[in-house]
Amino acid sequence: MKEPSPTPQRSAWELMRDFFALSGGELFAKVAGFVAFAWLARTLAPESYGHVELAIQLSMMASLLVDFGLGPIGARELAADPGRARVLAASIPVLRLGLAPVAYAFVFAASGLLDLDDDARLLVRVTGLSLFAGPWVHNWLFQGLGRMLWVAVAQLIRTGSFAVLVLFFVQSPDDVLAVGVFEAVAAFAMSAWFVVAQLRTIGGLSLLTETSELRRLLSEAWPVGVSRMLWALYQYVPTVLVSQIVGGAEVAWFAAAHRLGTSLGSFVALYHFNLYPQWASAVGEGAAAVRRLADTSFRLTAWLGVWGGMTGVLLSVPLCQLVFGESYAASGPVFAIAIWTVPISLLSAHPRFALISAGEQRAELASNAAGAFVAIVGGAVAVTLAGAEGAAVSLVLGALATWLVAHVQCMRRLVTMPSLGPLVRPGILAAGIGAAVWQLFDPGWIQGLAAFGAFAVFAPLVDPALWRDARALALRGRVG
Repeated sequence: MKEPSPTPQRSAWELMRDFFALSGGELFAKVAGFVAFAWLARTLAPESYGHVELAIQLSMMASLLVDFGLGPIGARELAADPGRARVLAASIPVLRLGLAPVAYAFVFAASGLLDLDDDARLLVRVTGLSLFAGPWVHNWLFQGLGRMLWVAVAQLIRTGSFAVLVLFFVQSPDDVLAVGVFEAVAAFAMSAWFVVAQLRTIGGLSLLTETSELRRLLSEAWPVGVSRMLWALYQYVPTVLVSQIVGGAEVAWFAAAHRLGTSLGSFVALYHFNLYPQWASAVGEGAAAVRRLADTSFRLTAWLGVWGGMTGVLLSVPLCQLVFGESYAASGPVFAIAIWTVPISLLSAHPRFALISAGEQRAELASNAAGAFVAIVGGAVAVTLAGAEGAAVSLVLGALATWLVAHVQCMRRLVTMPSLGPLVRPGILAAGIGAAVWQLFDPGWIQGLAAFGAFAVFAPLVDPALWRDARALALRGRVG
């Protein structure tokens, strides 16, 4: 068997290489996903498309039960001691194998409790079979070992295989059940890739581990796992609320906008996934190092987040129509609201990941509990009053509640993170550009692209420190 070599210090070039590899993989995956779901939106009836989205979102919620926080804990421990790779690669799948049937039971029970017809209920249950691929989704392993290219390829395999199957075999509105089958097949394809990657890097597969190690991992992981499940609640329960309170085609309008928003939001996870080892290193160096990393990253992401939010609002209707078809213009106003969850999450992830890196998982859990409570309770009211747009409002409120509580928890337990100050200059610039293009151009592609380009030109002039921050963040990657 191969012995995992210690993770070498990564140079700035290696950090940027891994980030762009992951970004490239994520970009290709999102393009493939857009193509697949655009095809589905055009091929299936709106109500059936809404059922597909509901089925996939229920499975995504349940997949966080399979992971149960073990991924971030495994990555954190590997970053500190790469020699534990083989032990963790045996222990974590054992725990996940026990959790997968519980997660599937949740999906099965939910499909029976929700107000769905028989075809939609079967679709949810078939899609849920993808959960049994979860035990060997080893992105955490290669994150901890600093081998992000394996993760990038895995992204391509899952989304690419799903897209190919959908494009070739979903040819009529009657093929809706096949979508659930293809989702499960794609999940198992990605899992198989990670098995091959494990064999090539740290050696053979094993499920032999000590009971004490399993108990220790569960004790460390459960606050992160519960926290992530609460996060999933406020991300995906609004779709369920729209399905049960409003129903019909409005589920499709909301689900399409939500999918577009979460697809863009995956770059938030990607950014912080790549930054996570730096958080662990900074926490080990002390409060001053954490503060420097937070200040640099927060300023940079504040500009990026406002840029994306402004552009998303101005392009909301044409973008939804481009991806999902002309009949999805109703998704535009929903997307214009929901897009703001992306910059909010980009910023709120700073205190949350810092808390996890410092071993303060329970404090991070409290932030997502607040987000889930606000989104679910507020969502029930907002959906009743405003349908799909109300559901989008509940997403934004949940994201804000998560950020507020994470910021307070981090201030109490670790360091004081930046808050609203870095948003002032990008916010003023975005408001000025938005007002200008609104006067100069009719709503549509030209208006949105003009604002996008103007922001890119003026941002470095308004804040010359942007390039310095980007360079400082890259150089920070020299540490593990």
